[in-house]
Amino acid sequence: MNQSLNHKIFFAVNRLVGKNKFFDLFILFCAKYLVFIMFILGIFYVYTLPESFQAYILTYSAIMFTLGISISWTVAYLWKNPRPVVQYPNIKRLLKTLGTWKSFPSDHTFMATLMALLLWEFGAPILFVWFLIFGVIGVGFGRIYVGAHYPRDVLGGMALGFLIFFLVIYSFDISHLLL
Repeated sequence: MNQSLNHKIFFAVNRLVGKNKFFDLFILFCAKYLVFIMFILGIFYVYTLPESFQAYILTYSAIMFTLGISISWTVAYLWKNPRPVVQYPNIKRLLKTLGTWKSFPSDHTFMATLMALLLWEFGAPILFVWFLIFGVIGVGFGRIYVGAHYPRDVLGGMALGFLIFFLVIYSFDISHLLL
């Protein structure tokens, strides 16, 4: 069978599942929980900033996440791409997702990418930003590794994060919305 590069990369990564129990657990953690840890750490960072700046960041964040998730789900509804388990029921999976109808783009990767970009834009310490960058990579690779997404889905999530970030940051001045 002639497979696309997307499928070839997915199967190359999926072959690694089960070879090392500790690596499987680490990657499962990255795929399932790391985005939420990044989010919590981001909130803690924001609350170290002056109150007026907190409102600014939280307003931008709410706009970006709402817009991004809306676009993600609209794209998924219009361009139906099921998860790998639908096309290949015998793949190795470490994670059972809530649904199988939506694969592109990866919401976890979108949220991790957007979180890293937001905190970088708003002056987070460089070591924290590097942690977030590695977090994006960990979430993205993890989503492929556990069998939840194809590489295309992860790249789509990253691209959506960049698109929303630059669209909102450089197109809208929300300072008048703040008290």
